[in-house]
Amino acid sequence: MGKKYIVFVSLLFAIFYSLFTVSVTEAATFSLSPSTTTLEVGQTFSVSVLIDTTGEEINAVEIGLEFSPDKLQVISPNTGRSIIEIWAGQPKFNNKTGRIEMRGGIPNGLTIKNGLVTTIEFRVKSSGSAFLQFTPETRILANDGFGTDVLVRTPGITFNSTLPKSTGPAVSSPSHPDQNRWYPNADIVLNWHPELGADGYSYILNDEPVFTPDTISEGVKTSISYNQTGSGTYFFHVQSLIAGVWGDPTHFQVNIDKAPPADFKIEVIPSARTSVRQPVLKFFTSDAQSGLDHYEIKIVPLTVPKEGEELSGSELFSDAQSPYVLYPLDLGSYDIIVRAYDKAFNMREVKQHIAIVTPVLSIVQDNGLLIASGFVLTWPWIWLIALAMLIFLAFAGWRIKHWPRKLGLHERTGDVPNIVQKQLEELKTYRKKYGKLAAVILIALSLALGGGTTRAQSLGSSPLTAVLTPPSVTTVSSDLTTDETFYIGGETVTPNTDVVIYWNNLTTGETLSALTTSNDKSEWFYHHPAALITGNYVLWSQSRIGETVSPPSPQLTIVVRSAAIKIGPARVSYEMLYLSIITLLIVILLTLGFLIIKHWATIKRQHRLFLEEVRKGEESIRRGFAILRRDMELEFALIKKAKMERKLSREEEGREAQLVKDLSAIEERVGQEIWELEELEHER
Repeated sequence: MGKKYIVFVSLLFAIFYSLFTVSVTEAATFSLSPSTTTLEVGQTFSVSVLIDTTGEEINAVEIGLEFSPDKLQVISPNTGRSIIEIWAGQPKFNNKTGRIEMRGGIPNGLTIKNGLVTTIEFRVKSSGSAFLQFTPETRILANDGFGTDVLVRTPGITFNSTLPKSTGPAVSSPSHPDQNRWYPNADIVLNWHPELGADGYSYILNDEPVFTPDTISEGVKTSISYNQTGSGTYFFHVQSLIAGVWGDPTHFQVNIDKAPPADFKIEVIPSARTSVRQPVLKFFTSDAQSGLDHYEIKIVPLTVPKEGEELSGSELFSDAQSPYVLYPLDLGSYDIIVRAYDKAFNMREVKQHIAIVTPVLSIVQDNGLLIASGFVLTWPWIWLIALAMLIFLAFAGWRIKHWPRKLGLHERTGDVPNIVQKQLEELKTYRKKYGKLAAVILIALSLALGGGTTRAQSLGSSPLTAVLTPPSVTTVSSDLTTDETFYIGGETVTPNTDVVIYWNNLTTGETLSALTTSNDKSEWFYHHPAALITGNYVLWSQSRIGETVSPPSPQLTIVVRSAAIKIGPARVSYEMLYLSIITLLIVILLTLGFLIIKHWATIKRQHRLFLEEVRKGEESIRRGFAILRRDMELEFALIKKAKMERKLSREEEGREAQLVKDLSAIEERVGQEIWELEELEHER
């Protein structure tokens, strides 16, 4: 017993030792040299990619690097001096996307410390903070016959670049003061400090980070402006002329990005209409110039609050990242607004409508299906019902395939039943009436739109509108129903400014207004607490400070559709209507299935009767032909005998006549039987 125990403990020790040995196996690392540095714009520098196998034998590497394409430019990767013996093609680099890729191998394997893989030469394009780092696709493969990735650590480089120092005029910009920031303003204003004894200045604005202006004086003024420049990075160069000698130039960087991030969509998981209370949002976009900075999100509830309840939901945007899990939402409809900002603070806004609904059916673990009314249908009953429906559908389909010819008579002849013809005539009558009514409605609506626009333009005209700037509108609800509330938001020129919102119903002519105030960021938002009635609406807004009111903003239009059908005092929602229609269709299908089975039973009975008639007819035909054959054989025998002996007697002639009579009777009987069969078949 003791020996077995010792063997067992030894085995466990060996297993733990082997596991521990595997867990502490040394792994290889990549590094970049130098790790940090400070550079000047226009300068070229080299970065070495080093590998440390830390005792692990390797035979292949896959290197992926990404860098700041707006700050750095690859001149050339140098693979002339490297521990890699075989390169799988030339290294690839893209200065537009900021990517470098290279692959190589060491056939016999290698163990090395700080081995040089490659040297990459860069040029500094502009000032600011930049990065150079490995991508997730980077790998170091062990020489173990399995290609095991042994890479565990890939530090990158961060550095700052500045414009070359100069003793020339000190330059500043009131429009773009920070050389490392991006601005949406396309009008550049530049000032430089006058130098003592300067007889003139020469300057230029271009896209070269280091540049010397020409030696032609532009005069002694110390400021210049450039209007409506395009997006991009610009460099201003200025030098002074003192005692006939041109001094060193000063360089000043200006970054402009006028375009917002690229348009994008919001993906709702599992769907935009769901019973899940916490759907997940996914969104992604990019910015070609300054780069994406951050996202902001706002959730606007659209469901009309019940009496006594306040309108819920935050009216402030909050920072967000994709994927974004929403907080638990109540039943109802919502608008999800996501804003994407680039580093110049340009904004792209997108909107997604979602609806949180009550599930008609939901799975309750092992119990079965929970129906909306609260009834649980257990799994045995579900499988029984499903099997019954499957058998019913298969049986009905098989019987429909053998449907009697009578059911296809109208289709073959092209006849239209009287009831269908009557319905077609009624449809034509209604179409004529609808066409005339539509024309009248269209003319009336055109007049209403024209009149509404005139009224809207006449409103707000005041002699006190020349001071303030109207507020801008960036957000407005759309595709509303009478069960949802509307909202509108935007920005004012100055913070804490009153904003008056107007909306005019073009159908009724009613005009309403509301008041809100912009916050410290000059953002304003108004959420109407009640639903609007159906119709077309025109919206506009005005800024107000005290008694001074701005001109009206550009008009916007929204449409409010009915969310329910009114039948007297009752109100039936479209969802309930659709559910009722679906239920009615299911009942109709089940009724049709029952009628198919019933009709099949009738057909079966008629078919049995038909077969009996066929059998009777066949028996009659057989008897008739038997009689005919008997008489014919007898007559032939008599005729043959008579011809051989003598002339036919009167009795023989009577027999011949009887034969003719029998043949006539048989033919008549057979014909009648066949006619009965044909009549029965046509009735089928």
